[in-house]
Amino acid sequence: MEKKRKLNILSISDKVRLIQLVEKGDRKKCEIANEFNIPPNTLSSIIKQKEKIMKFNCGNMKKIRMTPYLDIDKCLLKWFTQCRDKNIPLNGTILLEKANEYAQQLGHTNFKASSGWLTNWKKRHDVVFRTVCGEKASVDTHCCLNWIKNLPDVLAGYSSNNIFNVDETGLFFKCLPDKTLMLKGKECSGGKYGKERITIMIGANMSGTEKLKLFVIGKAKKPRCFKGIKSLPVDYKSNKKAWMTSSLFSEWLLNFDRKMKLENRKVLLFIDNCTAHNHDIELSSIKVHFLPPSTTSILQPMDQGVIQNFKMFYRKEIIRRLVDNIDNNESFSINILEAIRMSDKAWRSVTPQTILNCFIKAGFKDGDIIALDNSTTISDDKWNFVADHLNLDDRSFSHYVEMDNNVHVCGTWTDNEILSETIENTSESEDEPQNEEEIIFTQVTIQQAKHALKTLRNFVETTTGSFSDVWLCIDQNNGKKLAAKILKKDFGKSVNAATLNEISEVKVARLVGNHPFLLMVEGVYHQQEYGKIVLFTELMKKSLYDMISEGECPFSAYTIKSYTYQMLEGLRYLHEKNFIHRDIKPENILLGWRDKMLKIGDFGTACHVSEGQPYTEYVATRWYRSPECLLTRGWYGKKMDIWAMGCVIYEMATGKPLFCGQDENEQMEQIDWVLGYPDYRLIEKFRKNKSDVFILRYETLKRPKANISVGMGLHIVYQPYQPAYTVLKEMIVYDPNKRYSADRLLRMSYFNDIKNSPVEYQLKAFAKLISCKRTKSISEGESTTKKTKKKNLKE
Repeated sequence: MEKKRKLNILSISDKVRLIQLVEKGDRKKCEIANEFNIPPNTLSSIIKQKEKIMKFNCGNMKKIRMTPYLDIDKCLLKWFTQCRDKNIPLNGTILLEKANEYAQQLGHTNFKASSGWLTNWKKRHDVVFRTVCGEKASVDTHCCLNWIKNLPDVLAGYSSNNIFNVDETGLFFKCLPDKTLMLKGKECSGGKYGKERITIMIGANMSGTEKLKLFVIGKAKKPRCFKGIKSLPVDYKSNKKAWMTSSLFSEWLLNFDRKMKLENRKVLLFIDNCTAHNHDIELSSIKVHFLPPSTTSILQPMDQGVIQNFKMFYRKEIIRRLVDNIDNNESFSINILEAIRMSDKAWRSVTPQTILNCFIKAGFKDGDIIALDNSTTISDDKWNFVADHLNLDDRSFSHYVEMDNNVHVCGTWTDNEILSETIENTSESEDEPQNEEEIIFTQVTIQQAKHALKTLRNFVETTTGSFSDVWLCIDQNNGKKLAAKILKKDFGKSVNAATLNEISEVKVARLVGNHPFLLMVEGVYHQQEYGKIVLFTELMKKSLYDMISEGECPFSAYTIKSYTYQMLEGLRYLHEKNFIHRDIKPENILLGWRDKMLKIGDFGTACHVSEGQPYTEYVATRWYRSPECLLTRGWYGKKMDIWAMGCVIYEMATGKPLFCGQDENEQMEQIDWVLGYPDYRLIEKFRKNKSDVFILRYETLKRPKANISVGMGLHIVYQPYQPAYTVLKEMIVYDPNKRYSADRLLRMSYFNDIKNSPVEYQLKAFAKLISCKRTKSISEGESTTKKTKKKNLKE
């Protein structure tokens, strides 16, 4: 007969250890069950009750027993914790008296607190009585210096990745700049201002490589805006005052300890001595070290700029949204869900270097504080726009950021507040104000999700370059801002000089050299880890496309003449060096210095004329592609750039493309509609090197003796009195041989007045000065490495 298994009853702490072993995932469940001498089905039951077990993790208790007077139990625990945090001495008699008092207030007339009930209560909550040791209320600067002096001994044995600091801050999450005067300096321990605040605990390690998940405490347990939401980017808890409490901090600390234990790490956690941070918890992977009292403004890293940086990003996002709403004539409001999402975005925006700087400033580490780009501020134009709309007078953005610096994050609860909080938590009621806007999230089907992903993918693919992505970089040697173009092609981990020189942008920079109206590569960096090539150029303010899409068209006649002159000057120089740009379009015409200085950029598809024909067939963006590009298999030349530039001039004057076909055949239809069919001699010339588009449109035509159709004429779509018409009609010409060159266009009388104008002279002189200050053009095999920090230009 098989021997019967002996019943093994695990304590709560054993069950917690079992759950941690299962979550670690390096052993089979059957092995873990055998270690604890329990059957596999018992292990499965324990895993299913994980949340309940973790909640009642207290010492060696083996059974989870629910007291019949749970509300009394909770009230007494909250009151006890509050007294303990304030170092008020307590004993059993005081606790019994307080329990009976709460029982009367809660209507439990049959309840009588006894020594047995108190003993069980102490076991449930792992309460022990110890002698109270008081601390000084304040310290002097000498104390701080001594603490910093002894700090290396405390940090010994811990790497910068395993040294953490956390701190709480209050946040008026829905407040706009016009409420700053009313709320600035408010301690906000409750009342009407309490509805607009939350408490956020922020923490990170010393290296800045690990930012802890934000711990947000609000007033509403189940806000209406959470309806339908299954996950949040932060940890969210609630109480009536939106304060950090000892129980909430202990819960967070236990979870953090479990996380570190699963990662097999030993960490050092620095916290201040606020009343909510006192704890009597046994931690296996965390050593808690308290900062001296009343020294957080000097010694706490989070208070040296991390929290301020976070709030600046949060307020910046509010201003951005506010401006969008004003522009769209929409009302503006923020609920707790949007505040949580904005907080998460703001926290992700805080850089590791910022965090490291703050630890250095607090004396945790030796080193120089590296100055960072002031990207947390907003532009003067945007702030002035908001200030005018809200009548802010002379209030600044920094004034807005600092408005909630004195908000309470913890404090003392009255008996009535303890009772009210306990009753509402027990009844699981919603406690959000009734006037809060309700947002209902409908269930999204898989098909809808797929469609949304397809739309998002199309958006990303159409807003990034085909062959590269562009980032904003800062040269840490001199603080100069640069544009970094990361080529998408994988070049591998080893790149020689010959490979670098074959990159189109590098070749153009090496053979063409500097010019005031051409944006050339200033340096090259090979990212060995990812096999990417990074090209550095001068950072320009925006593109011509940005100005057109923002509704700044039509430009003034003088602006069009000035821009056309600069583009042709740059193109003439490029053509003199026997290069064809092959992708002239508004996106590649870049502006700087008060939107007056212009440069032609992006030489990724440029080629040298000496390479011979036919060239690559697929060049230029369709709307700016010349007829010879569309109708032949790569038989085109420098004049294709002239055609494209003519299309750009038309767009500057009208705000819309000249030809905008949905495909190449439709593009030719629109060209023929304006210019008419080409001369039969030109058709015969194109027929020798015909493309698929040519076959579709002209292959079946009989040889005509004259033009098949005259067309409506350019003067119909662009009136002769409009800016630059005399130049444009010599650029938008079917036959490339009859199209003017850049040099011939610049000699036209149209530009006589601008060549000698003081403004244009100063502009050209300024452009040459900037060009001279740039680095020398890239020589044979040269590769310039720059230490940079990056930020996506599209954000």
